[in-house]
Amino acid sequence: MYRFKVFFKGLKFIDKLTYLYGKTIELILPERYNKIVHLRTFINNVHSLGYDIKHHSNHLILQSTSKAIELRNNTSDRDVFSQVFINNEYQVIIDYVIINQLKLNTIIDAGANIGLTALKFATFFPDSKIICLEPDPNNYRQLQINLNGMINIACLQNALWYKSDILALSRDFRDSREWSIHVTKPHNGDKDLVSALSIHDIIKNYNLQEIDFLKIDVEGSEAEIFKEEHNLSYLNMIKIIAIEIHDEFNCRLEIYEILKDYGFSIINSGEFTIGIKPSL
Repeated sequence: MYRFKVFFKGLKFIDKLTYLYGKTIELILPERYNKIVHLRTFINNVHSLGYDIKHHSNHLILQSTSKAIELRNNTSDRDVFSQVFINNEYQVIIDYVIINQLKLNTIIDAGANIGLTALKFATFFPDSKIICLEPDPNNYRQLQINLNGMINIACLQNALWYKSDILALSRDFRDSREWSIHVTKPHNGDKDLVSALSIHDIIKNYNLQEIDFLKIDVEGSEAEIFKEEHNLSYLNMIKIIAIEIHDEFNCRLEIYEILKDYGFSIINSGEFTIGIKPSL
């Protein structure tokens, strides 16, 4: 009953009617009905993980015993939470590290979005140093909120690229939501610009000797980053890599070949291509 009250309290009036009249409304407003069903499922799943939920006018607060997570309403934030914490898309990597008693001292999270992947890895590996890159200013503000107080996490408002550069943010990739921000070479008149860094820049800036885990989810930029003509020698320093390859850019086979050339064994898990050095 408590969960239902929490769920119902946060609904708009039209959504309360949609929920109460169920299948009748589904015939008239199918998209809204599906949205309500999706929200109810999400809230049930969040409660099952031990979070309390507080509704605010423009966001949800998910409160656990140790951390509060803020998700913006009417954005992709709930879907990102579902991927990371409900569907556990990174659990195969976490399990591999734990089972093989490995240490993750240094993690780079490129395309950190609102910080949930970094938060999950920080929970399992609290002694690791995590470097997050997120180019979009709105996502970056949310990332800072969610990672506030995490002293082992560095947050950078930068895009990942194959070199230092200035790029333009594009918001017309895939579903055009907050988790689909793409970067391109700027054109005259572009005002939504962001500084880009390479992995080599990060290695130099943080004086890194190795990278235990590199996650890359950069909405297509991997096609430019993983070109053979660029300097990819940093791959020698990486133990585990996870890349979301976007097939619109026709770069999957090229990335596979590059990873194999640098000694990675490759598996696919969900949306990610995972490379692991067998010498670990």
